[in-house]
Amino acid sequence: MKNLHYYLAFVLLLTCVQAVNAASTTDDNISAEESWMIKGEQQAINLLLTNASLYTAFQCDLFLPEGLTLARDEQSAPLISLSGTNAQSHLIESSTLSSGAIRIVAMSMSNVAFSDNAVASLTISASAEAVGQKTIEVKNVRLVTTDSRKELNAPSTTATVNVMEQRAVLTAKDYTRKYGEANPSFEITTEGPAVDGQPEIVCEATATSPVGTYPILVQQGTIRNTCVTYVAGTLTIEKAVLTVTAQNCSRPQGQENPAFILTYAGWKNGEDENVLLTKPTASTTATKDSPIGEYAIKVSGGDARNYTFEYVDGILTVAEPTGIAAVRPEADELTVFTIAGNRLTVKSLKELPQGIYIVNGRKLAVRR
Repeated sequence: MKNLHYYLAFVLLLTCVQAVNAASTTDDNISAEESWMIKGEQQAINLLLTNASLYTAFQCDLFLPEGLTLARDEQSAPLISLSGTNAQSHLIESSTLSSGAIRIVAMSMSNVAFSDNAVASLTISASAEAVGQKTIEVKNVRLVTTDSRKELNAPSTTATVNVMEQRAVLTAKDYTRKYGEANPSFEITTEGPAVDGQPEIVCEATATSPVGTYPILVQQGTIRNTCVTYVAGTLTIEKAVLTVTAQNCSRPQGQENPAFILTYAGWKNGEDENVLLTKPTASTTATKDSPIGEYAIKVSGGDARNYTFEYVDGILTVAEPTGIAAVRPEADELTVFTIAGNRLTVKSLKELPQGIYIVNGRKLAVRR
């Protein structure tokens, strides 16, 4: 009842203002956004009030085409609303005229202006047969200004509603790449009607992002359609391959194994061994007493968040021993020949000066 009183008061206000002021035309008006909806469903149609802060009230008549109706709630109240900074200071109502048009009235009884972002939203229902482009006519636009409460008549406008058979579905494709690589060129698949514009495809993953899964989001971009469902895809980042190679090495028989050297290939983003959770190690079955021959240097044991390991074995060559200690460390008396054929008798090979000798039929190089 209170709303009805407001409505009657507003009608009286417009009547009084019209009696005092001659109606004039202004470039300011109510405009409507183009919208899309699915047949058999409901969609909000927005009416935008230009220069809204100049006005305290407005009225317009909506002429709906066949197949479109103003939706109502369970209490049969029309689904209309007003948004904006001062929306709570205004009342918005509707009524059906004898011509079949729907009259929309929004007003402030305390002379509070609309905010410049004022939007009147009307929920429209489309019947199952209402497919195609529909035009809602917005006529008899009347505005009440804040200065002296003058009434202005504004030009008529139209609201275009595109009623679709079904919703368009844009789905991002799934992709997989290795850690440290650039993202691929993301693509989408489209189901249903064509869309007006291009979507934006967004993924937060970069070349430095760790191994894991990341959503590939499809966003509206420049698409004007509102009846579009956007379905995200998945980017899976897998571990990069790090090749670890044991360098070949050799030693004389009877000596301890040397420290094995590992080399790496496949680092990403300028990384090095510091990013490894566990560094690989190299080992061999050869011991100090192993016979002459070749032994595999096995690599194993590496662990990393963003790398998987590929191991390349090396070869340890155990060679025939050379040098004084290898021929005979100590002796009570030894016969040694110089390279010139001179015979020497020594108690220990360690007594020999630097040079080339023949000991027990073997050539021996002594270096000091």
